[in-house]
Amino acid sequence: MTDVVAERMHSAGTKEILACHGGGLLRLIYVEILAKLKAELRAKTRNPRLVLAHWFNFICGTSTGAISATCIAPPGCRPTRSRHSTSSADR
Repeated sequence: MTDVVAERMHSAGTKEILACHGGGLLRLIYVEILAKLKAELRAKTRNPRLVLAHWFNFICGTSTGAISATCIAPPGCRPTRSRHSTSSADR
């Protein structure tokens, strides 16, 4: 676990988590929803440079949702693997 992730996990207050599910082509539906959410947040905050990654404490996904989560992640963010992933449970 990186220091940034640990700091976010242990910080006080609520956590905002964006969980992107898999689903192949159905992913396009929630990509459109996320685009609309980003547009509304930019208008509400009057910040045209706002990105969704700065609005959520954690972004995660499974299957094609993991691809979407990676695309939403801020530049320089490296993906981490949960120690509670299904693949580690199979070991």
